[in-house]
Amino acid sequence: MGKRIFTICVILLLTLLFILPCRFLSTLTNNIIDLSERAVVAVHSEDWQLGAQLLQELNLLFAANKKTMHLFLSHAIVEDIEARLQSCMELMYVQDQPQSLQELETVITRAHNLKSIESLTWFTLL
Repeated sequence: MGKRIFTICVILLLTLLFILPCRFLSTLTNNIIDLSERAVVAVHSEDWQLGAQLLQELNLLFAANKKTMHLFLSHAIVEDIEARLQSCMELMYVQDQPQSLQELETVITRAHNLKSIESLTWFTLL
């Protein structure tokens, strides 16, 4: 009886370890992508105030989830995205449209890549 309970607990723990990070990253990256795409639209229309506001939200969202991301992602990836977000924030204040767009597109690409890093597949289970 004790072995069954232990086995069930291990299976539940492993299931949670595969599902929770995936869900967390999926939700976070969807929010990052949404805010970044809205910032791209603001930069295209040269609405620098809205762009700065959206980037402020992005930086706050990222800062709030940074410690959790460090638990299961490479620190280099997390630090790179954070540096790009901060750089983009500074570019909003100097109103550098080409560089801002490039940084935002890089953030969007990295966010899409984060989604694929932690995904629940048969390969990751094996």
